Amino acid sequence: MDDTRCIVNRETEEEQFPSAVTPVYKTHICRWFVLATFSVLAFSNGLNWLTYSSIVKFSADYYNVSIAELNYLTIIFFVGSIVGSPFAMFVLDSLSLREAVWIGAILNFIGTVIRIVSAYLPSSVPYLGYGFAVLAQFIISLAQSYFLYAPPKVASVWFSDGERVVANTIISLGNVVGIAVSMLLAPSIVTSTDRLPILLGITAVPALIGLVMAAFNFRKRPLYPPSHSSEDGMKPWPGLKRLLRNWQYWFLCVIWALAAGVFNVFLALMPQFVCPFGYTEWYSGIVGAAMIFAGLIGSLIIGFIVDRTKRFEEISKLCMCITTLSSILVMEVFRIPNQHVIIAVSFILFGFFALTLIPVFSELAIEITYPVAEGTCNGILWTAVQFVAAGVTFIAPYFGHTPDLKYRNIIISGCYALLFWPKYKRIEAEKKSKADKLNAFDGSVN
Repeated sequence: MDDTRCIVNRETEEEQFPSAVTPVYKTHICRWFVLATFSVLAFSNGLNWLTYSSIVKFSADYYNVSIAELNYLTIIFFVGSIVGSPFAMFVLDSLSLREAVWIGAILNFIGTVIRIVSAYLPSSVPYLGYGFAVLAQFIISLAQSYFLYAPPKVASVWFSDGERVVANTIISLGNVVGIAVSMLLAPSIVTSTDRLPILLGITAVPALIGLVMAAFNFRKRPLYPPSHSSEDGMKPWPGLKRLLRNWQYWFLCVIWALAAGVFNVFLALMPQFVCPFGYTEWYSGIVGAAMIFAGLIGSLIIGFIVDRTKRFEEISKLCMCITTLSSILVMEVFRIPNQHVIIAVSFILFGFFALTLIPVFSELAIEITYPVAEGTCNGILWTAVQFVAAGVTFIAPYFGHTPDLKYRNIIISGCYALLFWPKYKRIEAEKKSKADKLNAFDGSVN
């Protein structure tokens, strides 16, 4: 498809297609700026999420709280995302991506500023700095909804049907790459308690860059749609009513919530799971980052394959099964002291396939629910994930040991492989549109 030049302005556009027998489908060069803006903001949000839990002991000492209390900074992130979910879905599907990126960028930046303030409040007042840190994390988590729910919307509105999965992958994994950088950056900078403010200042820089990028207004939508499906999209309430009758979607939602929810908890509390077996927070950060960067590579490769083949079901089932097997290897290996190389290899294998499921599952959800709007569909998926993650994070300290999840993972992947048989509604609609377009062209010629 041809690129058309983007003119950025601040007025509301309501462009109509030029009168013709059939609509004109084109991609716009400014789609890459939209992609970059959401990716930078998603990166910043992920960077802010695990700042404290990557250096749990220093953070707890700085705010003079217990490790259990510090974990509430992780739980509040999940809770805030749930609270902000309805409004984020409304903005994405009833307003536009432009308003969504503005709101998300402002909330994200305000939260990072409050975190810096929390580090300079007098320690003589108990829980004052900690309270501001909790408030900051809550505000940043409100922004997270706009970046987690937006990738399939951005991909559908701005990218052609041959680019959607890769575009979704880049934005989705922007958040995950931010988490990986946080795992490496925090232990590197905070080598003593008094260095925490330096880290908070550094993590505010990407938030500021994202805010500046968002300020350079882009269109609500392209001048011409990139595909047939990008023209469609239901409002949130009619879309929700249709979702309630779609059992395939709710089955996928349960599977994804159980899988991704526990994975998020593992990322958030990884040092607390790994360090009791003789490994340092620094090593935990290196292994976690390696796992995520392996997932980034895997997602780009498999995303490209899915874009070309449209084999969502087969590839997602294959990745789910390999993820389950590699997760069993991870859970067995990290309990053994002094196995640094084997642990690193097992985590890299796990990340390569596990993180691939993020963009594939979100695109698959859009396929089976079309023409339900992407923000509503993806928003409910991630809200379910946050519910599971918040609950597991809250009860995890009471286990007293790292829980054995082998059989749970086998059951989840087995149910998905055997019971989920999707119907690709969006692909079928686009095939029908292309056929109608060809027939209309033949009719006009004759």
